[in-house]
Amino acid sequence: MKKENLNQLVSALESRYPDAKVIVKDIVKNNNTVLTGISILEEGQNIVPNIYLEGLRSETVASAVEEYVQIYEASKNPSVDVSKINYWNQIKDSITARLVNYEANKEMLQDIPYIKIGNLAKIFNIEVSAGFGCIGNIIVNNDLMGIWEVVTIEDLDEVAKDNALDIPIEDMADMFKNTFPYPIRRGCMYISGRKNPIYEAISILYPTFPEKVKETIGCNAYVIPSSVHECILVPEHFGPVEEIEPIISIVNTNNVAPEEVLSDTLYFVDVEKRRLSYAESGEVIYVY
Repeated sequence: MKKENLNQLVSALESRYPDAKVIVKDIVKNNNTVLTGISILEEGQNIVPNIYLEGLRSETVASAVEEYVQIYEASKNPSVDVSKINYWNQIKDSITARLVNYEANKEMLQDIPYIKIGNLAKIFNIEVSAGFGCIGNIIVNNDLMGIWEVVTIEDLDEVAKDNALDIPIEDMADMFKNTFPYPIRRGCMYISGRKNPIYEAISILYPTFPEKVKETIGCNAYVIPSSVHECILVPEHFGPVEEIEPIISIVNTNNVAPEEVLSDTLYFVDVEKRRLSYAESGEVIYVY
């Protein structure tokens, strides 16, 4: 939905929810990207979701209203009671982790706990799902850490690992055989991070990742950070690095939404030594 239609959309939502307050504000998201958040505050509510104008796929205001209402109504039945957000023992089973670019998010990282991993940073969320495929995330910030008091970043990391999904590594030839206009050759490219719709690039840091790569691909692999949601794996014999790495920046610039870009860097996973490194320099950034 285009920003020039914002006022019409807000007016329509105010008519749909006459006893509520429709709030519009700019929200700074991943990679310092600013999106237009629209929220509806009804009586008795203290935590409401931001639904982003830029994420609405409808082309007309009327259909955008219906799309917004569907998402908003679904958010009223979350999988997590967000009123309990201040209570660690009641919320810890919903803690997950995700990867962001360190340099592009330095300002945001000042206010949240994180673990630096090379040119990436692992941050933590409270995941809230609410039907219709809606998944919301509340970023764990320093204020929450203060409320939880005794919780450390090591505690966050431990529960996030415990809550992590078992993410398969799949051959792209199988995944997209009926959607691409031309066949993809088997054994060339694989994807890690498609089970959960969002933020599964973190799967490259899961303890079982080297074993999964070895089991599925059979050798070491280059790791292409295709977005914050997933990574593409290429068997090491398909190098050299000089031919793969320049493509990442081009794809990120032309085909990935700015707020979903993870990195322009090519990584390399050694399945026997169980470590992740920069593909070009060989510098190790993570040991499993």
